[in-house]
Amino acid sequence: MGVKVGDIRHKTPIDTWAGDFAPGADPERRSYASMADLADPDGNTWTLQEIHS
Repeated sequence: MGVKVGDIRHKTPIDTWAGDFAPGADPERRSYASMADLADPDGNTWTLQEIHS
């Protein structure tokens, strides 16, 4: 059993909310730039983001 995770996308440009999303991971692999969505069995939607410490 598992959940289906949507396609990975990245924010472009990352430094502003203007703009859009492009398919695939952020080419520079910056924290919070790449994301994917999933829904749990209760119907809640979650967004996963790539971060680096």
